[in-house]
Amino acid sequence: VIMGKSKKNKVSAAQRYTPYGKDTTRITDLCDMLSSATAGTIKAANEMEDEQAQQVAAGEVGSDDEGEKKMTRGKILQRHKREWKALRAKLEDMKSHKKAMGERTLAKKNAKKDLTKEIKSLQDELEQRHKRELEEFENETSKSEEQEEQQKEATMSD
Repeated sequence: VIMGKSKKNKVSAAQRYTPYGKDTTRITDLCDMLSSATAGTIKAANEMEDEQAQQVAAGEVGSDDEGEKKMTRGKILQRHKREWKALRAKLEDMKSHKKAMGERTLAKKNAKKDLTKEIKSLQDELEQRHKRELEEFENETSKSEEQEEQQKEATMSD
């Protein structure tokens, strides 16, 4: 039994996948994607700051109640971890938008540079704020410890 060659089904050029083909995405679409991505991160950052301000205000106002919400170093560090996790998720989203842009034109390249700068600034802002919060906490605890020692000395001398 002699078997012949079977015919191959040819795929038309329109159906064929071309990974290195021309980029048909328009620059306006990319600018819209970039603006929507950055607008969301800016809005989320502002919401996060507002939420933290409300938590601080609630902590100061509610400190006289029995359900005292005293911030400890551990709680602050846990909150910082949650904030870093949320920021990383936002940054991954922004980076995926950046990868989708490509670099075929100068406008796209500049948009990617702007996005990279924004990512860096968001990371730096969060890092600076966390350092500042920990320093403030350390200063408050050292002051309260000094006051307690002075009160003990005053009561012992009486």
